[in-house]
Amino acid sequence: MSTETVAIATQEDTGSQLWKKKYTLLLKKTENIDKQNLRLINRTYQITRITKRLRKEQRFLKNCLAKHLDNFKEEKFYHDTEFTKIPTHQTTIPKHQTEVIEKPPKKPLNAFIRYCNTQRHVVLNEQPSLTHLELTKQISNNWNNLNKDDKKKYYLMFEKDKQRYADEMKVYLQKTDNISKS
Repeated sequence: MSTETVAIATQEDTGSQLWKKKYTLLLKKTENIDKQNLRLINRTYQITRITKRLRKEQRFLKNCLAKHLDNFKEEKFYHDTEFTKIPTHQTTIPKHQTEVIEKPPKKPLNAFIRYCNTQRHVVLNEQPSLTHLELTKQISNNWNNLNKDDKKKYYLMFEKDKQRYADEMKVYLQKTDNISKS
C-alpha cells in the first residue's frame, strides 16, 4: 500500500469514529431525557393519588361535621389573625413606567363599516333569521347598489373621523414624546 491510500484510510476511520462519537452522545442525551420524562410521569401520578386521597378525606370530614350538626360552613377560622403578604421577590418599577400610559386614539371607521353599523339593525329587523355571514352579504350588496350621493354621506363622516384621529394622534404623540424625554 502506498502512503496516499493509508492516509485516505485513516481519514475515513476518523470520520466514522467522529460519527460514532456523535451518535453515542445523542443516544445518551435521549436516554437521559427519557429517564426525566419517566420521573415526571411518575411524579404526576403520585400527585394525582395524593390529591384524590386528600379530597376523600375532606369529604369524610365534611360528612362527619354535617352529622354532628356543626355549622362549619359559616364559621370563620381566621377571624383574629391578620394575614400579611409575603413578598416572593422584589421588583423595581422603572420611573418612566410609574405614570399611567394612555392608550392611543382609535382609528377611524371607513365608510363601508359605518354603513354596516347603521344598517345592521335595520336588516336584522326585516329578516331576523339571517346568519352573520348572510347578513354581511346582504349589507354589502345593499352598499354596492347605493348611489354615489347616498354613499357620500358616509364618506364625509369618514373624512371627519379621519381628521379627528389625526388631531388626537398629534396630541398623543406629543404626550408620549414628553414622557420618553423625561
